[in-house]
Amino acid sequence: MGYLGCYTDRNDRVFSGPMTSSADNSPETCKAACEGYAFYGLQYGKQCFCGASDEDFTRHGESQECLLRCTGDRKSICGGVWAMNVYVMDGYESSTNSGTSSSSGYSSISVGV
Repeated sequence: MGYLGCYTDRNDRVFSGPMTSSADNSPETCKAACEGYAFYGLQYGKQCFCGASDEDFTRHGESQECLLRCTGDRKSICGGVWAMNVYVMDGYESSTNSGTSSSSGYSSISVGV
């Protein structure tokens, strides 16, 4: 899974796919929940959002507010309040407005305990 960055979310959500809220939320569980989608995003520690390949998750800009630990993996960060850690699924490529590209590999934000 390829980490793309932290982006601002708003009431007009950046991803229109399913959203789940879970005490087991982590980058790995969110990826599994969003199988079949191009993107997945983690927000507010416990929320997971799925996004289609044509959605522009950069439209509200980047955020510095991805600071909350994941409810299912306290060593990882799962977004923040209206801030989403966005990942691209393996096999998909994303070219954002800033020119970032990722199609494979594993990248995750982890913090010391």
